[in-house]
Order: sequence, then structure tokens, then C-alpha cells
Amino acid sequence: MLATLPGELHGLGMQMTALGAAAHGLGIRILGVDTPVASIVRAASEVQPDLVAISVSSNSGGAETHRALTELRQQLPASMRLVAGGGGMQSARRSPKGVEVPKDLAAWDKIIAALAAGRMNP
Repeated sequence: MLATLPGELHGLGMQMTALGAAAHGLGIRILGVDTPVASIVRAASEVQPDLVAISVSSNSGGAETHRALTELRQQLPASMRLVAGGGGMQSARRSPKGVEVPKDLAAWDKIIAALAAGRMNP
């Protein structure tokens, strides 16, 4: 499941991530840009995705993003992976506890490939 946080209006990174995941045969749910944390939590509760991915553009990030990701992590089940990536996360000094931050596209591709392999090997 993919989304951007409140105030984030750039969706290209989210769309690119969705295409990469779809190329690996994964089912995708795109919630869209500027998605309230409560809406992400509600959708995750209904869909029960293997992973919630948040795209953070270089135009955002910072303290507000850190707060929103912390809130999201607290409200999602501990067993649900939360990954946040994009230019806005690369400049962060540290990520919120329990939020995975791939360093680059190769690291993100490894996450996607591992998810796809898990789906193919029950």
C-alpha cells in the first residue's frame, strides 16, 4: 500500500514505486497524495498489506514528516512493515523508530524483491 503524508502533493515517487512493485508481480493499493494518517491507518486495517510505503519528496521531510511517521508507526500493527523513502527522507538525521528507510533505489528494489519472493514461496 502506497501513500504520501498530509501536505505532500508530489506523487511521482509513489507512482514509480508502484510500477516497480507491480513489475515484480505484487498487488498494489495506491491511496494517493496528501493522505491523512487516520486514512492510511484505516485503509491498512481493511486491506492488511504486507507493507505500507510512504513517499517523501525532497520538497518535504523535516520535523512534521517525522511526527506524522511516528504517529503512523504507533497506530499501525507492530507486525506491519512501514517503509518511507524519497529525497525528503535522505536528508533526515534519523528515521522514526520502526520505520525502514531504504538508502537508495537498489535498497528499495531488494525490499520489493524479498516481498515478491515471499509471495511466490509460501
